[in-house]
Amino acid sequence: MRKMTIRLMVLLLIALPLLGGFANKSSAATSRVAIIKELKGKATVKKAGGTKEFTAFAKMSLNEGDILAVGAESSAVLQFSNGTSTDDQMTASENTTLTFSKLSNSKGTVTKVSMLKGTVWSTVKSITNSEDEFTLETPTAIMGVRGTNLLIGVDPVTGESRFFIVSGVGNVDKKGEEGPGNGTILFPGQSINLDQELEAGEYDDHKNIVNLGDLVSSTSNAIIEAIIASKAAIDKENEEYIARLKEQNELSNVPNLPNILNQAEIDRIKQNLENLIGNIVKEAIKQNKVDETAIKDLIDQINKQVNKKLDLDNVKPLELSAQEKEKQAELKALQEAKKKQQEAEKKKQEELQKQKEDLLKKLQEQLEKQKAEKQKAEEAARKKAEEQLKLGQEATPSTPPSGSGNSGSGGGPVSSPSPEPSPSPSPSPSPSPEPSPSPSPEPSPSPSPEPSPSPEPIPEELPEGVTNWTLTDSPQSYAIINKKDEKIVADMLYYQYATVVSDSTTSLFMDMSFSDKVNHVAVYGVRGEGEGESSPLILEKDISGAPISLSDHLIKLNELERYTRFNINYSIDEIDHEKYYSLTLIIQKGQLDVESMIMNDVEIKYSEDMYSIDTRKLSENEYLAFAGRETSEYDLYVKPTLDNDFTIVEVILLSEGLSKTTLGYRIELREGWNDVTIRLWDFSKKNHVDYKLSIWKGDAEPPEFAISSFGAFDRFFIKELPSWFAVVTEEATAANFTPIFAEGVEILTVEYMNDGQTVEVSNPSEPFVIPFNGSDRVVTFFLQTGDRKIIYDVIVTTTPTNIG
Repeated sequence: MRKMTIRLMVLLLIALPLLGGFANKSSAATSRVAIIKELKGKATVKKAGGTKEFTAFAKMSLNEGDILAVGAESSAVLQFSNGTSTDDQMTASENTTLTFSKLSNSKGTVTKVSMLKGTVWSTVKSITNSEDEFTLETPTAIMGVRGTNLLIGVDPVTGESRFFIVSGVGNVDKKGEEGPGNGTILFPGQSINLDQELEAGEYDDHKNIVNLGDLVSSTSNAIIEAIIASKAAIDKENEEYIARLKEQNELSNVPNLPNILNQAEIDRIKQNLENLIGNIVKEAIKQNKVDETAIKDLIDQINKQVNKKLDLDNVKPLELSAQEKEKQAELKALQEAKKKQQEAEKKKQEELQKQKEDLLKKLQEQLEKQKAEKQKAEEAARKKAEEQLKLGQEATPSTPPSGSGNSGSGGGPVSSPSPEPSPSPSPSPSPSPEPSPSPSPEPSPSPSPEPSPSPEPIPEELPEGVTNWTLTDSPQSYAIINKKDEKIVADMLYYQYATVVSDSTTSLFMDMSFSDKVNHVAVYGVRGEGEGESSPLILEKDISGAPISLSDHLIKLNELERYTRFNINYSIDEIDHEKYYSLTLIIQKGQLDVESMIMNDVEIKYSEDMYSIDTRKLSENEYLAFAGRETSEYDLYVKPTLDNDFTIVEVILLSEGLSKTTLGYRIELREGWNDVTIRLWDFSKKNHVDYKLSIWKGDAEPPEFAISSFGAFDRFFIKELPSWFAVVTEEATAANFTPIFAEGVEILTVEYMNDGQTVEVSNPSEPFVIPFNGSDRVVTFFLQTGDRKIIYDVIVTTTPTNIG
C-alpha cells in the first residue's frame, strides 16, 4: 500500500509542471475574443442573450456568451486572440455546437467553452501562469488543460464524451463535482470515454492508451488535418514529457523509493508518441476517412516546418504492454456491450412507439366506428320520431270543448290528456330572527412566565441526522452556529456553517449528538492552502444513537489566521443504501474587514440549457447585463463568484430577498430596469459590502441612453443588445465615429483593442477615428446619466450581407 501511495505521488510530480501554476504573471489586455480564422461550408452564430441566428463568416469575432453551430459537411478554425503569438486555436468539425461561456483576460487569460455535440481539436498556448485557465465542457464532464493538444467529442445519439490527449496533460472532472483530487489525469496518448452513469471515482478505471480504430471512425477529415498541422507543437511537448519521465526515473537511487518506470518502459512510451500521428493518419487512410493524395501533400508541407519528419512508410505500430492490451480489450468489450444495450433499448423504444402508434390507430378506428354508429342511430331515431309525429298529427282531432271526456262506451276517439295543474307556490316563511347572544367578557389571561432561555443554542437549521450541536469556549459562553450554504453532489450532501468568536479565543469545545440512523462519524481539521498536507483526522468512531463529545479534544483555532475550518463527515443508513453528509464549520475570530469581502464576477444564466447572458463590469462594485426577449419565458439565475468563501451572500431585488437554488438566486424580470443588490456579509452579520447589478430588459436600448448615431458608415445595424454593427468597405483603413446620444448622457470612456493592447480614445465627445485592418473591430462605449451607467459595443465589420 505504501509503495502504491509513493508511486501515485511520483506520477503527480510528473504532472505538476503542467497542472500547477507558473511563476510569471501575465500583463495582457482585459478582453478576449474568438475569431473565425477559416470557415469551410456553413455555420451560424447566435449572439449572447439573443435568439436570432445569422450566417457566420471568416474574420468574424465571437464574444463571451455567443453560440456557434457548424453545419453538416462543414468545419471552422477558431483563434482565441489576445493579439499575441500565444493565441490558442480550435478546429470544430461538422455538426458541432459551441458556447463561449467565458472569455476574459483580467487577472489571467480565462477561456471556457461548452460543447453540446460534435468534435473539436484544440491547441492551447495561453497557459503562462497559475491564473490562466482553459476549460472544455461537455454534457457529462469538464476538462482543464495546461499547454495541451487534445481532441474532445460528444456522441450526438448517446451523449457520451470522448477525451484524447496527444501531448501535454489534462484533468477530467465529472460535471458538478469539480475540485482538486476529484478528477482523473490524462497523459499523452491516453483517452477516456465517459457517459452520464459513470461516477467520478470510476474514471481512472476507464482511461487507457487510445484505440486508434475507434478514434478515427468518429473523427472528420478536418480534425485529421488539424492534428497533422499541430505536429511541431506536439513534438515539443512530448519531448518535454519524456525528459520529465527520465528525471523521475533517476529517483530510483533514493532509498525506499520504488522505480516508477524503467528505461525500457520510457523508451517504449517515447516510440509510441513519436509514431502516434503517423498511426492516426495511416488508420484514417485505411478507413477512407481522408483523401490519401491530399493528406500526403499536407504532410509534405508540414515536413518543411518540423525537425522530425512524418514518413508514413516508416511508421511503427503502437507497442502496447500486456496490461494496456488487456485494458483495451476490456474497455472495447464494455463499449460493445453498452452499444448492444443501447441498440436493444432503442429497438425496445421503437417497438413501444410502434405499439403506441398501433394502439392509437385502433383507438382512432374504434372512435370513428362509434361515431359512425352513433350518427346512424341518431339518424334512425330522427326518422322514427318524424314518422311518429306524422302519425300522431293524422290521428289527433280538433281540440274538443272544455269538459269533454269519453263520448259513450262505443270506443270513440280518446281526448288528449289534460295538462297537469301548476301547483300554487307555497309562501316562504319569514325567517325567525336569530337572537343576538350577550357577549361574555373575555377573561384577562394570567401572565405566563417567560421561559428561561436554553443555555445551549443550536444552529438555525440542523441537517438530517444531527440532533444537537454546540460550541463553547467556556462553561458560560456559547457560540451560535449559522447555516451558510448547502449543495448536493451525487449522493453526498454538503453543508457549510459559520460561527464568530472573539479575537482572544484560542480553542473551543464541541458537542454533537446524532440520531440512531447515523452509523459513522469522522472529524477533520482543514489545513490552510499551500501547506501541502492532507487534513488531519481528529476523531473517527462508529456510533449508534450515542452522543459524540469532543470535550476531551480541544478544537484549537489557527493562531495566525482569522479563520479555522473543520469538516465533520457522517453517513446515515437507509433501507437500500447509505446517505453521506459533509459539514464544513468555519470559525471566524472577530469581525471581518470589509476589504476582504470581494466578488470577482457575477454569472447570469437562463432556460433548461442554462445559456449565459453577457455580464459586463462597469466599476469595482457595479455590473450590467442585457436580457434578450427570449428570457421572457424563463427565470434568470444570478450566481456571484467570490474571492473566498468567508462571506455570506444575500441577493436583493426591489427590497425583497430572492429564492436560493442550487443554480443560483432565482429572479423573475420585469420590463425596463431591474436593479439587484448583491450584499456580502461577514459571519457576524455586522459588516457588509454591496455590489450593484443592473439588468435591462426591453426591445430597444433604455430611453435615457437613446442613440442617434455612432458615426457615418455605409450601413448601420442595430442588433440584439448590447451590440451594434457598423459596416465599412473592405478597402477601409479607419472608421470615423461621431457619437450622438440622448441629452444628459456623458461619455465616460471609449476604448478598443489594437495589437493586443487596450487603447483609450482621448476625447470621445468629439469626432474620432479608429484604425481598421479588415478584421472585426470592437469599440466599447462607457456611458453615464445621473447615477446609472451602461456599456455599448459597436462592432465594425465589412460584411453587411451576413449580419443583415
